[in-house]
Amino acid sequence: MSLSEAVSLKRGALIIPLPSAIDNHQLLNALNISQQKMGLVHQESESVELLAQKLQMIVEKNLYKEWAITDCDIDHFQASRTMLSSILKPK
Repeated sequence: MSLSEAVSLKRGALIIPLPSAIDNHQLLNALNISQQKMGLVHQESESVELLAQKLQMIVEKNLYKEWAITDCDIDHFQASRTMLSSILKPK
């Protein structure tokens, strides 16, 4: 839920997915967010130095400001309506 909230509110995120998550879904979600230009991904296996570089880049390049104006295809505010209409769709 944290990712959907951050993206829906156009906050963006530096995402460190848990590698032991079932089906590696956290990494897949993080990569999707990154492809939408709404965040950066850092994997646990990567170095702390690289994490520091990514944090520094977010601050120095004002990425959080870019995230606030990014036109993103992800719309979690309409998720429940979309799911319900899909369930109720006549077959």
